[in-house]
Amino acid sequence: MIHRPDRLSEIFNMLSKYRLEPKTLRLVQPFSDSAPTMVLIESRKNARQEIKILPTLVIYKAQGEYSDSVNKIYMNL
Repeated sequence: MIHRPDRLSEIFNMLSKYRLEPKTLRLVQPFSDSAPTMVLIESRKNARQEIKILPTLVIYKAQGEYSDSVNKIYMNL
């Protein structure tokens, strides 16, 4: 799921309602000095409670220039 971080409380409540357990969570922010604008969540049905928080993904290192992390993701596609 990709959603807005300000909705995390609502997201976790709805996942719980449908017996989906969040397994991994990663925040995404445009630049290293900006606030996160997205959250990536992987969930599994009827799983035990355990969540892995991944490092924040920063999209750009400069205006119009992808970060090393994003370039690495694109190379692995």
